[in-house]
Amino acid sequence: MSEKVPFNHTHGTLGKRPKVITVLCVIGFLWVLFTFSGVLSPDVKRAGALYPPLLGLAICMKFIAFIGIWHMKRWGIHLFTYVMITQSLLLFLLNDLSIAGISTGVIMLTIFMTFYRRFDVNL
Repeated sequence: MSEKVPFNHTHGTLGKRPKVITVLCVIGFLWVLFTFSGVLSPDVKRAGALYPPLLGLAICMKFIAFIGIWHMKRWGIHLFTYVMITQSLLLFLLNDLSIAGISTGVIMLTIFMTFYRRFDVNL
């Protein structure tokens, strides 16, 4: 059975979004906005016919994850983690993996996880 936790947007610590989460979500929304334009770049198309749609799907899923995190939902953190791992594996297979990209994701995930108990388990 799933754990039911009361969620209150105005009172209590459970429903308040910390400022660091707000800042990271805004950065994430801008990051998604700027990286999505790269899906149609010639370099991405040269990587293979399957790579642009997979990259576009990963970027869209990351956007959805940031929406969940913005609303303080645990599924947002879970989705962010899955997308980060999947995208890293895809970039590794294409020899396009960067330490900066992984580091940014890990730092964001670490910060999100420090507030994990304050996130709502309900949809």
